[in-house]
Amino acid sequence: MLLHQVVSLLGLALPATAGRSEPRPHASRCSQVSFEVPVSSQNMVFTSPPDPNNGTAIVDFMVRTWKGEAPATDGFTTVTDTFTIRGTYCVPKNVKAKDTLEVLIHGITYNKTM
Repeated sequence: MLLHQVVSLLGLALPATAGRSEPRPHASRCSQVSFEVPVSSQNMVFTSPPDPNNGTAIVDFMVRTWKGEAPATDGFTTVTDTFTIRGTYCVPKNVKAKDTLEVLIHGITYNKTM
């Protein structure tokens, strides 16, 4: 429902700005950025995990777990890696530097274009 509202708002806003060629007075200065994030996590090893290619089995596994039906485990394993988080950093023209940078990240099903 929220997505529908956003699309509706964009549909109203786009015709008003379509074809506009003069520079916008509050345009942002943007650049591509990336952060290296080292991660280490101790993960449970399930004795009978769901098939990663079967969405229904994964959802059923998660629902049973949330209901308190603990799946059988075979200890833990430590997973360690370094991930690169990429994004776009934009600074509005009329804003002075601040001491705090707020970093917003997308959800698991999106990418940096969101």
